[in-house]
Amino acid sequence: MHRLVPRSGHLNSAELFLKSRALTANSKTLAVNEAARESTQYDVVEKGAERGDELLHLRLYKNVSDNDVYLCNSYINAYLEKGDSVSARKLFDEMPQRNSVTWACVVSGYNRNGEHREALLLLRNMIREGVFSNPYAFASAFKACQELEDSVGKLFGRQLHSLMFKLSYAFNAVASNVLISMYWKSIGSLSSALRAFDDIGVKNSVSWNSIISVYSGAGDLRCAFKMFSSMQCDDGSRPTEYTFGTLVTAACSLTDVSLLKQIMCAIQKSGFLSDLFVGSGLVSAFAKSGSLSYAKEVFNQMETRNAVTLNGLMVGLVRQKRGEEATKLFMDMKGMIDVSPETYVNLLSSFPEYYLAEEVGLRKGREVHGHVVTTGLVDSMVGIGNGLVNMYAKCGSIDDARRVFCFMKEKDSVSWNSMITGLDQNGCFQEALERYQSMRRHDISPGSFALISSLSSCASLKWGKVGQQIHGESLRLGLDSNVSVSNALITLYAETGCINECRRIFSFMPEHDQVSWNSMIGALASSEGSVPEAVSCFMNALRAGQKLNRITFSSVLSAVSSLSFGELESQRLFSTGSFCFWKAKLRCIKLANHDHWFMINRLICAFVGSQDSRKCMSEDEESKLFRRHVCPKQSIEVDRAAKWWRLIPSLDRKYTRK
Repeated sequence: MHRLVPRSGHLNSAELFLKSRALTANSKTLAVNEAARESTQYDVVEKGAERGDELLHLRLYKNVSDNDVYLCNSYINAYLEKGDSVSARKLFDEMPQRNSVTWACVVSGYNRNGEHREALLLLRNMIREGVFSNPYAFASAFKACQELEDSVGKLFGRQLHSLMFKLSYAFNAVASNVLISMYWKSIGSLSSALRAFDDIGVKNSVSWNSIISVYSGAGDLRCAFKMFSSMQCDDGSRPTEYTFGTLVTAACSLTDVSLLKQIMCAIQKSGFLSDLFVGSGLVSAFAKSGSLSYAKEVFNQMETRNAVTLNGLMVGLVRQKRGEEATKLFMDMKGMIDVSPETYVNLLSSFPEYYLAEEVGLRKGREVHGHVVTTGLVDSMVGIGNGLVNMYAKCGSIDDARRVFCFMKEKDSVSWNSMITGLDQNGCFQEALERYQSMRRHDISPGSFALISSLSSCASLKWGKVGQQIHGESLRLGLDSNVSVSNALITLYAETGCINECRRIFSFMPEHDQVSWNSMIGALASSEGSVPEAVSCFMNALRAGQKLNRITFSSVLSAVSSLSFGELESQRLFSTGSFCFWKAKLRCIKLANHDHWFMINRLICAFVGSQDSRKCMSEDEESKLFRRHVCPKQSIEVDRAAKWWRLIPSLDRKYTRK
């Protein structure tokens, strides 16, 4: 005997059955509801809910006819809603009569429960029996095709689209809205998605949201906002929170925040600024773009906030190296919202951005470490362990990072990347390479960060052979085209004296960033015989419109100091005579005015080191250069002036005599 006891909060099929919307319109619902209410008073405690399901099933069949399609459809829905596909299929197979709603119920139910292939097989059987269901069955089938992500799903989706034209469902918004998403996410065909959108007879908000999402995902912001404008002109559709959420996500890819500000104004006019979904997206978008003032403004105007909202603002603060503010925000909000494990990951990433990271930041990090261990959060999510490793490594406590890494129950690729990067940043180059080899023995594919850190360790140790092996792995993994990996390879081969390999990697890079140019110029400048080429590379960077920094000018001026003016003129960088270094000076100050003294120091070092500088510049010109830039009107330290006087012998003698 199975003992029945009063139910204690468990949701079984009887309760789901009572919720079924179909039980509100049938003449037999009184008997059905009576049977359902009687059975929901008990739960089976020794065999789970199976006995309760059978009891309800029997009571329902005692009170109604077994040919009641309406009742069977409702009960199939109840089974599928609680995930019991076996019982639903059993009842479906036993039904002597089925209608279009029956087929729609099983197709959509199987798709909701993740049984996408079975859902498509059921739809195929429906078509074979000559039952052409309502558009909802087709919509569920398109979702199943989208989730399969294989050739079967793509082919079946196209075939269903053809059938929709025969049934005139292609003009129906319900099925076509899902079709738009399927064409883009599963097949990747923007033109087919647009054609499906154009075929819709009467478009609703979901239709517009679908095509806007497609254009945003394709990176075509112009067309996305053009569709948004057309949507506003459509009388039957109005922008929803999903519309603005998609536009905000699309605008995040732009460095200019002016578009985000315009979207925020439109959101305010529509009254969605206080919406949790839209507001959280705006906070995250403004924070990632660096506009923290706008992010805080939206954050403060939101009536309801959650962990996603908090995480978005914290990430922005950490990126701006405002770790103390991120920690204070967490402390202020933790009592108002339910923080997520991801929030603690962001909190841990804020400590290395403290002004005194190795003291205050490390102490705060250890406090949070104790909290996540006490509460058990450290084992609930591998990201918290990764955050601890990263925090300890960046705060300079590499021993603590090692201990956390060793005690982690589960490690993913991010765990290994964090450990390898931390070891490289703390000068443990050989151990970083040993960890890299251990990661490969665990059959974990390295990411770009692991490759970059390993190549950096090889460059620091000048281990060219090991670096070449890692280079080969990057080729096999297809990461050699990654800009940061290529930059690390240039640095490695520059340190090991393989300048030709540096040139080859640089020439094959699909794009160059500031680090790429700096690495290449530095490699050529440090190589004997390649100094003129370093100057030429510097000029190419200027012609490409690349924004250069102090490292660029330091490298090129070091290279220039070993050349004569004749060699400089042959590179077409400087003209002959005393104007050559003035031209370089003006360029340096214009492009690096944030560090005036550094650039002037490098400039005069290069000038004095030049082989024939004094042949082109008189003592009076030297004096003007020194007085204007080394001894300005404002007071400077005596020792700095003394250093410059010793630097320029002619001025040293002149001022000593005086």
